[in-house]
Amino acid sequence: MASEPKTERIQMLMEPSLRRAIREWRFANQVDTEGEAIRRLIQIALEVEAEKKPS
Repeated sequence: MASEPKTERIQMLMEPSLRRAIREWRFANQVDTEGEAIRRLIQIALEVEAEKKPS
């Protein structure tokens, strides 16, 4: 997924506490932008879910 061009845009609302948590994760993991942090967190969540499913 990382090599695909970023052409899709979404808008979303979130609680301030969730945004703070994302920012904290972003800085702790030295991620350049909030958007990239959100993309990485989504990718991590998808990988974890995929690992849970039996093959």
